[in-house]
Amino acid sequence: MYQMPFRKADADTHHRFKQLKAIIIRALLCNPQPWVKTTFDPDYPPPPMVIYIAAYLAHTGFHYKQIRKAIAFEDSDGDYWIQLLFHIPTSSLPGAATTTCHFFHGTTQAGLYGILTLLQEYLTMEEPTIPLTKPIIMASPGNIKKNITSPFQGFFALYHDDQGTVASNAASRQVVIDKFIPFGKNYLNIAIHGQCQGSKSKIQAGGSWGAQIEVSKQSSLIASLGGHRACFHQHYAVPTDLCFKLLSKPPPNWSKSNPLQLA
Repeated sequence: MYQMPFRKADADTHHRFKQLKAIIIRALLCNPQPWVKTTFDPDYPPPPMVIYIAAYLAHTGFHYKQIRKAIAFEDSDGDYWIQLLFHIPTSSLPGAATTTCHFFHGTTQAGLYGILTLLQEYLTMEEPTIPLTKPIIMASPGNIKKNITSPFQGFFALYHDDQGTVASNAASRQVVIDKFIPFGKNYLNIAIHGQCQGSKSKIQAGGSWGAQIEVSKQSSLIASLGGHRACFHQHYAVPTDLCFKLLSKPPPNWSKSNPLQLA
């Protein structure tokens, strides 16, 4: 769907990869949880997922100065998650919004590469605007072929409404992450987290199809399906960070011995 071939790593990619890996670990060590200090003992290599994420960020043009913060947290099963926050050029997402929703979107390896590439383009714009001139998370194609541009405008994700405080949003994130683990195509255990502001409606009939029609016609920019599921308009949703399950295994077609060789 994103149709972006993986680029071959050059010297600059290798340099940024080393810097990104170092800054992620340094940022994580600022967290107070005892398990963070144990997991990131300097005498041992970091978990493979940290290397995997750093490789994707380096390949898609990210620089270590674009990492604002790294947050460590646990899900209800006691598994460790990392949330990497990016420096977004706007202090708050613009727009005359009636609702702010935090979405958590799962994707494939190709989708992760495409989303990070498009997010990097957005982050380096001189005057980023909303609605987006180019979507960062592209609309769900439905049942059409993956190499055909989607006629729709919405993508699906789990979400929670903004709660107004960091602590309350963290509690809501916990609920969504617990639902995220078995949801849809999230086998990578990586969630693209972001915000969408705008009109919100509750879909009473028609399910996912009804939500897609509602959003594509811009009757609402956010169409809730219940159970923390919703459809979001691709031109009004901006990723702000990503979450990943720390001790997950990266896909088998990737090797930590050659981390910048992306399949």
